Amino acid sequence: YVCSSDLLKMKIEDTKISRQYIQRMEGVIDYCLGRIDAQEYVRKMDEAIRITVPHYEKYLQIEKKEQTYPFMELEVLTLMSLANAYGDAGEPLKGAQLYDALLLGLEEGYMDIDSVRKLQMLIRRNYLRVLEQLGRYQEALESAEALLKDVIRNDYGRMLPVLLIIISWDMREICKNNKKDIKSILPDIKKMLRQAFYIAAARDDEVNLKIIQKYYYECFSEEV
Repeated sequence: YVCSSDLLKMKIEDTKISRQYIQRMEGVIDYCLGRIDAQEYVRKMDEAIRITVPHYEKYLQIEKKEQTYPFMELEVLTLMSLANAYGDAGEPLKGAQLYDALLLGLEEGYMDIDSVRKLQMLIRRNYLRVLEQLGRYQEALESAEALLKDVIRNDYGRMLPVLLIIISWDMREICKNNKKDIKSILPDIKKMLRQAFYIAAARDDEVNLKIIQKYYYECFSEEV
């Protein structure tokens, strides 16, 4: 990994954009592999976004889209990684603030519609995690169901398995929190997880296949 990263640095032109890309890539990989903790992940993503937008914080506490900063796609992805890092570091409200600012800014129309639509769906999907971290499962469920409809409408199949997992998880958490019998929703959960499994299998999505298999067995003590 180190060699390939160093090789990439040698091959690409040394610009602010390339440095930001490499900083974000290294931070994401190191965090996913457990080489750094959430606090260090926050620091790395904060440093990465400052490469191109040194004072990005002043664009986060806004109420009108006309006041937003026109973040480019890589900057949006970097800020999304920073928001995720905040959530894992125990500061989900900071993550929510980032997502709100990004969604508001994307409404300004400075990017092509396809790029905007894709980024909006990615942000909304990641926002669900923040809502769950805050214990707002009903809101997360409603948001996930609305996003599922948009994903189907926009033919963004790669997100379908993840959303079906999230919806089934939120349904369980709502039942637990309200002290309701979970047995009443088990048929729906089984159906959703099987759908998620078949979609993931059709897309050769090995990561989500493993997650679904483990989750399904935990719920039903049987293989999918």
